[in-house]
Amino acid sequence: NSLKDSSKLERYEIVKASLKLVGEYATDLAKHLIKIANAPSICEALLRWCKHSNREVRSAALSAFDTWTSQAKEYIQTAEEVEILNKIYKDIKDEYQKEDEFDLKRISLSFRGRGSLAWQAAFYEMNI
Repeated sequence: NSLKDSSKLERYEIVKASLKLVGEYATDLAKHLIKIANAPSICEALLRWCKHSNREVRSAALSAFDTWTSQAKEYIQTAEEVEILNKIYKDIKDEYQKEDEFDLKRISLSFRGRGSLAWQAAFYEMNI
């Protein structure tokens, strides 16, 4: 589908395609995205899509979030960013553990995200 023909696209098709792009090409995109936004703000934007009501959008967002998390660690600039990201990942775990439906995929994203910060935390001599 071309963007010129966007009137024929299903709702959220462009969003899903964009999230899939981030998920599949995070390694290449990360070095360019990080020039316009810091790692925590990109992470928060992806997380908002992870909470979307559309199942396909949510699935694409979870995949993109997971891939982005593994790449973001390469572009963390400050100890403050490590703290913010750690809080984001901790909040994910806390939020989904409180819900009636325990979502293992989202909780695992939290743990992988926090694990990805281990090197940076050691570098900045932080206890997270």
